[in-house]
Amino acid sequence: GKPLLLENVQEELDASLEPLLLKQLYKQGGQMMINLGDSAVPWHEDFLFYITSKLRNPYYTPETAVKVTLLNFGITSDGLVQQLLGACVQEERPDLAQMKDQLVVSCAAMNKQMTELESNILKLLAESTGDILEDETLINTLAESKKTSTEVAEKLKEAEVTEKDIDETRVKYTPVAFRSTILYFAVADMSVIDPMYQFSLGWFVKLYRSGCNNAEPSDDFDERLQNIIDYFTYSVYQACCRSLFEKHKLMFSFLMYSRVEAGDGNLDQAEYKFLLAGPTSVQTELEKPADWLPDNSWVELSNLSKLPNFVGLDKSFTGDDLEVFKKIYNSPSPQDEELPGEWVKLSFFQKCLFMRALRPDKCIPAVQNTVAQA
Repeated sequence: GKPLLLENVQEELDASLEPLLLKQLYKQGGQMMINLGDSAVPWHEDFLFYITSKLRNPYYTPETAVKVTLLNFGITSDGLVQQLLGACVQEERPDLAQMKDQLVVSCAAMNKQMTELESNILKLLAESTGDILEDETLINTLAESKKTSTEVAEKLKEAEVTEKDIDETRVKYTPVAFRSTILYFAVADMSVIDPMYQFSLGWFVKLYRSGCNNAEPSDDFDERLQNIIDYFTYSVYQACCRSLFEKHKLMFSFLMYSRVEAGDGNLDQAEYKFLLAGPTSVQTELEKPADWLPDNSWVELSNLSKLPNFVGLDKSFTGDDLEVFKKIYNSPSPQDEELPGEWVKLSFFQKCLFMRALRPDKCIPAVQNTVAQA
């Protein structure tokens, strides 16, 4: 009747587990039995079977899913924000964290006391015989319960006010927890690149607490928060890069950059998709303006012109700026050249898109520039 745990299974379960998962029970001599291999084993009603997997996103066939109850214990973004928020408050305001913990315990105790009072009254009412108005024990208990419940209700109201004040202070640290959550999922996604890149949440939280303690102090609250964010962001980069192959370090840097910018609402998803996947069409509205421009580059430039921040880029190649673009195209470091006319306003990230279209061989240096200025 004791529970059993099977750990670290893969996406396919052993066939010998079939009778257990399907509960192929039968009665023999008044005892429920189950066949496991060649043996008949007695079955207990309280027996529970748990199966766990360390796979991040396993796929189980419908045939397997109908035999078991699937529970996903993977951490969510909102859950991690709350966990890191609590850790940050513990480091920055231990008095506030202790008060919050005491408040939770006291509220739980008071709610338990209220429940016990209600249960006691119901029990006395159920056991009472005759006229309940003449039951002195019941009347005294009701009077005492009313007095106690009134006191508890008042304390609960006071606790709610205190908890609200504490939460208002705690929520001010949310930007730190939010940025750290973004960084954690960026770090966790590196396992897609190479299975060797496995980073535990425990390690990350320890690094996070260290960042809160070692960041430059400041009397200004907003400046202090920014110091923690900057220090921890760099700490994560340093700590992770020690574990990465050299060829993957820039990829990790750009992943951190893109996740942070997306989290802050500064990343245009259409531009990001173009940088990663390129154009979706080979049609061009205008004819190629010069022979020195490769056909595939003109296709990419024409498609890039369809994005809101690049409207008119293809027309610029057919105008007076063509010679400047040719100079950029022939430059040994085009990613560092200044763009002509209105295109000088493009950000470092948007310049990566331009380099992908005009000089794809220099897209990586453009990404390096983008990460460096972030």
